[in-house]
Amino acid sequence: HTAESYRYGITSWLNWCAATGINPLDAVPAHGQLWATALRDQGLSDGTRDNRLSAVRSWYEWLDEQDVPFRKNPAKFKTNRPKANPTPTPALAAEQLANLLDV
Repeated sequence: HTAESYRYGITSWLNWCAATGINPLDAVPAHGQLWATALRDQGLSDGTRDNRLSAVRSWYEWLDEQDVPFRKNPAKFKTNRPKANPTPTPALAAEQLANLLDV
């Protein structure tokens, strides 16, 4: 599933670059922010957007390790990164769990 998620993220980024006429190797964080906004405008969830940004960030890190020259990692920007789950998952209290197990 991880490889498929990365494929979706990188494909989404490359398609956006092609549609906007940006060479992915010349992209900068401002382009990444524009893409993130476009993903939000498409109605994608925070988790999906975060996964796609993470995939692209990792891809550029891999390109760097392979000595592929590029300007800057466009997925490394500091503002308004989506949070996958901003609210904690509710849990049972210890007494509620004990009651449930008794039943």
